[in-house]
Amino acid sequence: MKYINVCRADLSRWFLRKRFFLAVAGVFILNYLLMLQDLSGLEDTSVVYTVFIYLEDPFFIINYIFAAAVFGTAYCEERKRNYFSFFIKRCDRKSYIISKVMNCFFSSFCVVTVGMFLWELSLRLFMPWADRESDMFWVCVNEGLGNLLEEHRYFTYYLIYSMGLGMLSGIISVITFMISLFIKDQMAVISLPGIIYYIYNAYVGDFSDNVYFWSLEHIFYFPKSRMTTNVLTFTRATIYALILCLIFGMISYKRLERVCHE
Repeated sequence: MKYINVCRADLSRWFLRKRFFLAVAGVFILNYLLMLQDLSGLEDTSVVYTVFIYLEDPFFIINYIFAAAVFGTAYCEERKRNYFSFFIKRCDRKSYIISKVMNCFFSSFCVVTVGMFLWELSLRLFMPWADRESDMFWVCVNEGLGNLLEEHRYFTYYLIYSMGLGMLSGIISVITFMISLFIKDQMAVISLPGIIYYIYNAYVGDFSDNVYFWSLEHIFYFPKSRMTTNVLTFTRATIYALILCLIFGMISYKRLERVCHE
């Protein structure tokens, strides 16, 4: 019962709150700003081509920072407002960590999934889903989830695609919370996970194909998946997200034990 009350209290801090809607709007607007970098390139294009190109933009990582800001800095805010001591006295440390990890993950997951999906759907208002005569379309068909494109199931394709990005964002938000237990500066807390992920993502593929197979990009950017079915692609990502949240949650719990004794 105590754990449920803690989760409910944390959920009420972000779900359908102002910061949640602002973060969704931020994701939506940011991706349009990325598109405006090359207006001439939007002529005679398609949704499939546009999404494929702009998700490779290095500034795309700002989406994850927007999402992590919704709840990833909850501990920083509690410390700043002198609320942490009151909170931790009303619940045990395990309930505190489980609630924070779950709400960090799901807040970012919802923000990025909703924001990205709305952006992808909005593109259809002024461009076709795909140019089936282009080489780019068939490149995407031969990658993960490609059978959905070939079957004209674009709505399903981008919903699942957005959920994969949402899972990745959720993990980055959990890492943000974990880092907040080690670093006091809130600006560093919110920006450091994105920087770490960018560096990691830029170099992990250079080690070997086996290392890349288990990289965050390969797991959660579903079109880059090499799994044989869509179900396996989604299931692997879900299990991977659970394992990572468990690992970062355990590290956070150990750190919180020290924080409470400081």
